[in-house]
Amino acid sequence: ADNRAIFEGIAALNPSGEYFLDIEKLKAFAQIYGNHVEQRNLETECKTLAKFLERIPMKPKCLQDLMLVILPHKLVFESMYNLLVIALTLPVTSAEAERCFSCMKRVKNYLRNSMTNERLADLMQLAIY
Repeated sequence: ADNRAIFEGIAALNPSGEYFLDIEKLKAFAQIYGNHVEQRNLETECKTLAKFLERIPMKPKCLQDLMLVILPHKLVFESMYNLLVIALTLPVTSAEAERCFSCMKRVKNYLRNSMTNERLADLMQLAIY
């Protein structure tokens, strides 16, 4: 259920989507990240943002465009800004984590478990970056 709420919340932030600024989907998304989003202001921010977007000449077409529009006004649209930051920074796949574990497996096998955790962490940083 959480994954669905996340996807629907991101869809509700997409200016070119059919669910753009759907308050119910945004509330469900915000509830998952409750510590980072002020849910009390979300409905008011959605209504204000909709009116604000009607008045600007260059309409946002994607999440990044919407972020660029909101960024100068992030104190006014604080909850929407935080939701956009979350949506834009969520990893799309687990490939990065899988690469890290694969790299750790190679490093650990090569040195045959004869190292401390601190040394393993240092070698992993060198191998990954």
